[in-house]
Amino acid sequence: MIALLLTAAWAGLAPAPGVRSVALEPGEASGGAVAVRLAPLGRPVGVVELLPHETTETADLTAFVWTGDGSEEVFRLSRAAGAADRLYSRFLLVDRSTGRPVGHPRAVTDIPPSGAYRGGVHRPDTIKGITCPVDHDDVLALGNGWVDFGVMLNVVTAWWDPDPEEVWVVDGRPIGINMHYVRSLDADIKPLSDAGLRVILIPINAVPTEVQPANPTIHPRTDLARTPNHLGAFNLTDHEGYLHYRAAIEFLAHRYGDPEGEHGFVSDYVIGNEIQSHWYWHNMGESTPEELVRDYVPALRVAWLACQKANPDLRVYVSLDHNWNTRVDPNPLKAAEGREVLDRLNRAVRAEGPFPWDLAFHPYPEDMFDAATWDDETAVLGFDAPKVTFRNLEVLPAYLAQPQFLRSDAGGGAPVPPRIILSEQGFHCRDGTEGERIQAAAYAYAYQRCLAVPEIEAFILHRHADHPGDGGLRLGVWESDFESDRPSSPVRKRPIYEVFRAAGTPAWEEAFAFALEVIGVDSWAQVGRAAEVPAVSGEVAPRPDPDALVADLSALADRAEWGDTAGWRIEWTRAMEGLLWPTLFHHPPGQPGQRLSTATYALDLPRLAEGEALRLEFGTKVLHPDSDGVGFAVLADGRELWSGVTRPGDAARAVAVDLSPYAGQRVRLTLQVDSLGDPSGDWAHWVRPMVVRSPR
Repeated sequence: MIALLLTAAWAGLAPAPGVRSVALEPGEASGGAVAVRLAPLGRPVGVVELLPHETTETADLTAFVWTGDGSEEVFRLSRAAGAADRLYSRFLLVDRSTGRPVGHPRAVTDIPPSGAYRGGVHRPDTIKGITCPVDHDDVLALGNGWVDFGVMLNVVTAWWDPDPEEVWVVDGRPIGINMHYVRSLDADIKPLSDAGLRVILIPINAVPTEVQPANPTIHPRTDLARTPNHLGAFNLTDHEGYLHYRAAIEFLAHRYGDPEGEHGFVSDYVIGNEIQSHWYWHNMGESTPEELVRDYVPALRVAWLACQKANPDLRVYVSLDHNWNTRVDPNPLKAAEGREVLDRLNRAVRAEGPFPWDLAFHPYPEDMFDAATWDDETAVLGFDAPKVTFRNLEVLPAYLAQPQFLRSDAGGGAPVPPRIILSEQGFHCRDGTEGERIQAAAYAYAYQRCLAVPEIEAFILHRHADHPGDGGLRLGVWESDFESDRPSSPVRKRPIYEVFRAAGTPAWEEAFAFALEVIGVDSWAQVGRAAEVPAVSGEVAPRPDPDALVADLSALADRAEWGDTAGWRIEWTRAMEGLLWPTLFHHPPGQPGQRLSTATYALDLPRLAEGEALRLEFGTKVLHPDSDGVGFAVLADGRELWSGVTRPGDAARAVAVDLSPYAGQRVRLTLQVDSLGDPSGDWAHWVRPMVVRSPR
């Protein structure tokens, strides 16, 4: 790093004009000062102050808090701007001759350790943890070192109550606090933190199904009527939303930020849940990855700053699920790839001032209803892996060890990557003795994989007892009675219970021994860490050329008009050249007398330049050995352009259908499958169907 800086100096390079950094300086008067360092522009400039909900498009770029001649310098403002705390502000340089912004807004990043409390964050002597505890004594009996809870941030502030029991003052504004809900959090946090467990809170934002004009916690882009799990993005789009979000986080961080506090101690905050699958868990309507990250980063930064005020040793985390180079939803406006979100988030944070965020990852098995995660085919060893599960867990620390993710933590020393905890993942228990045996073996395997990757600080199993809200998954170490009045009512310990209890104790080897046969290995050394994680695994098909791509039919899968189908979804399949390809699973109907299933796309095809052609490129594959074959066909406006039959033993074949005659037109393009009379096992796959522009 020093060599790079010296090279830049010798080359005569200078920082790009703009705000270079913002630091807090301690002082008695008004809480100290905010020091803003500028890189010179060479002509008259002004600096504008932006609150977290303001952008360069919405702010008044003439409301200067400082003006100068454009030379390099540091200027200072009082930390207090009336009743407001400038800790949360960003500062933007503006060229006064043009009125245009110069560089990025920059936030406070250099903060002296002056929080209300210090310390208390310890690394337990076990990685073992559990979510959603239903019995505190049992959590302790299991030997846990970690526990996490979801917190409905939308009800921490009592926005509906004109006479709240308690308030938290933000920038001079009293915000009501819902103490009934907070005391319910105390009842879980206090006894477990007092027992030495490291407690993690996961703020999420529950939303109603209809608009509530007085509710400041609702993000204006959240699709209230259609969000599947009634969870929305945090609202930092306006001043009221920002004040209530900040009040909730500040209140929690202060209430639980004292290691010796009367309400218990919380050391970690996971901001939101599985944000790349935003339609389901962080809904802000249909959004691009860029929009998602631009909206999320202010919430993450405000949470970090709020924690700094309470206890500078507290940590904030980004939450991602196991979808790494794939999406949980084919629609790119409903979900993003985790790797892309991580890259965009890292760039966005650094552009406005780096701060230490960490990663809370959820490496569920690739098929959440199949606990045998050691067989996960999409969890290949490489940065290009479609999914990251326990099978390729070392991908995470290898990826975060890249130079662009390293940061210098407090205390100096060599730059370090973000920390990693596994804050939610579990193993579904299928019916019967064998299902319970596989679930227990999956935990043993996952625990050993975590020990092989020491960068993993915590492995927190989801969950303590089955819950009917888990979409049919039975993930608990306890089986629950779903007929009870309580959602999670434990009635019977599953075999995983004893395996879990033995993990991290001298009894582990005996308790884990049965799992070796289930997994198919002779010793635990065979599930150790790979020596190296390559950027390219050699097992995943390369991505299409974005300049040639006209329409990715997989990405448009949820917009196709389909009929008479027994199955239509995105999968990953070994196909051409033995590589993993994204595929459209398309099952013909199973009803007697019905053979055909269709999926029709309405596409506006571009005009072609001289020497160009339009092609629909795809492959076909049938996987189930019981199939007697599937007929595949492509139609345009009802006219058949291509057809063929693929049988289970056939090698995947690549097909190209000429669409050039339809260039410049709107066409109804149909993918059709035919059961050939017997639909049994007709697991038909269209391998990466896409319309591309290519030389004729």
